[in-house]
Amino acid sequence: MKTLICLLLTLHTCMTFAQEPAIPALRIFKSDKTIMTFPLRDIDSMIHLTITPAVLQTQNIAIVTNTSAKCEAKIVSNGESTISKMGFCISTTENPTIASRTVFSTNFNGSTFSSNLFGLIKNTKYYVRSFAYNEAGLSYGNQIECITLNTPDTVLNDTIIGTQVWTTKNLDISKYRNGDQITHVTSIQEWEKANEKLEAAWCYYNFDPKNGELYGKLYNWHAVNDPRGLAPDGYHIPSDEEWTVLIDHLGGIDSADIVMKSTTGWYENGNGNNSSGFSGLPGGFLSTSGAFYDITELGTWWSSTEFDKDDAWGRNLNYKSTKVGRFDYNKIGYLSIRCVKD
Repeated sequence: MKTLICLLLTLHTCMTFAQEPAIPALRIFKSDKTIMTFPLRDIDSMIHLTITPAVLQTQNIAIVTNTSAKCEAKIVSNGESTISKMGFCISTTENPTIASRTVFSTNFNGSTFSSNLFGLIKNTKYYVRSFAYNEAGLSYGNQIECITLNTPDTVLNDTIIGTQVWTTKNLDISKYRNGDQITHVTSIQEWEKANEKLEAAWCYYNFDPKNGELYGKLYNWHAVNDPRGLAPDGYHIPSDEEWTVLIDHLGGIDSADIVMKSTTGWYENGNGNNSSGFSGLPGGFLSTSGAFYDITELGTWWSSTEFDKDDAWGRNLNYKSTKVGRFDYNKIGYLSIRCVKD
């Protein structure tokens, strides 16, 4: 009987396999040593993808200055894969590649990305292409062209920060936009006379022209507000609101300080990393008492916005602070000035 039972069991097993052929399946061995089994007929319909190269559209240059440009691009298709890196390549010859000058983008919102290109040569034609990597490899977008501007260097270089274009050095001019001379104060006596007449004027820190080589000129707010135009053609003195736009773009008053300060020149290693390109320097100021203060320690800049009939708004960077300061100051004080492109 025992032999018969074994034979029947064997026959049953054979019959079972003959009637129900094995189904191809994926077996996954988990870290907890258990096994998960999935029929391939189910998996195939869920994961079967064909990964292709990304498709990009290099869009128009958003902002162009003498030495910089802001480039934008759109991801038309990610190729059913994750975009791992993207950016722009630029050259003075056609069809630039990543072997040319390359700038990677960190400003990506899921479908578009942008990058600022600095250190360009004025009045020069450049060719730009976007690029991106996915699992299929490297893809390029279409090529576009741009020509950097050739505006006068009165205001020196610009830097693109967000949607704004700021000058990278303090204003250093002695004439209004119409060519009239701005009063140059060279002593305390001349400073007092200018104050009595509420006259627009400028000076060097400590009345020393050598300080102007690095820090530019200091101006009272009457020069800022003069109808003849203190800022060169194509620029204006930033309003209090425009200063706020800049600082908010750079992370707010608690974060913008470090990225706005120059990498050298600040007292007791109060330097920044200047990643914004603003290149803020500690040029000090001439106070309402007629005394100069805080060169190498404090950078101060006027806005074009009045606080009241006597004061106007300004901003400052301090060597011992990690915050950008906002303050109102009497219009007879002398501060540095930056300009924003119209």
